[in-house]
Amino acid sequence: MEKKIISVVVPCYKASQLLDILTERIRNTIEARDNYDYEIVYVNDSPFDEDTTAKIDELCEKDSRIIGVHQLKNFGQDIARITGMHFATGDIVINMDDDGEHPPEEMFKLIEKVEDGYDVVYAQLLEKKHPPLKRLTSRINAHVMDFLGNKKKGVDTTAYVAYSKICAQKITEYSSPFPVISSFVYQITDKMIMVPIKHDERIAGETGYTTLRRIKEELSVMTSFSIKPLRISALMGTVFAVLGFIWAIVTIVRHFVDPELTMGYASLLSVVLIIGGIILVILGLIGEYLGRIYMIVNDKPQFVVRRAVNSDRRRETEKQS
Repeated sequence: MEKKIISVVVPCYKASQLLDILTERIRNTIEARDNYDYEIVYVNDSPFDEDTTAKIDELCEKDSRIIGVHQLKNFGQDIARITGMHFATGDIVINMDDDGEHPPEEMFKLIEKVEDGYDVVYAQLLEKKHPPLKRLTSRINAHVMDFLGNKKKGVDTTAYVAYSKICAQKITEYSSPFPVISSFVYQITDKMIMVPIKHDERIAGETGYTTLRRIKEELSVMTSFSIKPLRISALMGTVFAVLGFIWAIVTIVRHFVDPELTMGYASLLSVVLIIGGIILVILGLIGEYLGRIYMIVNDKPQFVVRRAVNSDRRRETEKQS
């Protein structure tokens, strides 16, 4: 009986201390099942880190089922995942982080749901071990996506996720230089579900996912596959225009009722500052949309690969089998 290939795509950022342990856990988990074989795609998203580069090359040298993809620069986590999917050849594709917080031993809970016919299966992390700030931003992200209609209600997105083969292939066709995979998959399938799994502590080191990165991610979520922010801006403009018109009528009436009444410069200045601030926010939002369109029109690359290790060898092995 031909074995199913499970491709595990892992973005790596300064992960030299983590990969030996993670590789062993993935290998042991999949090899324990008779009908499955593994393929691990490590995407080096910190090419300036010589230790991570050397460790990925070392693992590839030891095992032809490990593919190392070295990017030209740091493109970000979602892009690294898409990069890895371009090299994944498995029947089911799994995304997980490199820090060990996503336990490989739990992956078959996700795989079983994909085999039941779901296209996207997210891990519902129980008792999250993330720091408070990351938990807060995750909740904000979920509420924003709910509001914008960029995800299925009742399904929270996480970085630990399994995709069907066809869904993974469609993700590789997503060529935007500002990708949000969780928003994109909602555009192509409704067959998604969450599965509760445990959440482990980080193996070693500290996360490279900074607050600035989280803010940029939230901005991408807001402006991908939704024009609701622009509609809200238009609504705010309409509301303040109506309020301004009403205030003008009130001011005129007060002037005729009491000609000696002195108009307050402080209140006028406050109104001007509030409206001016709102206008600048709206212009910034419009500029964000236009800037992204400009970069897409100018063919900003989604990712650039410096070199890939074992990708040709892996495909040749599949042809022979």
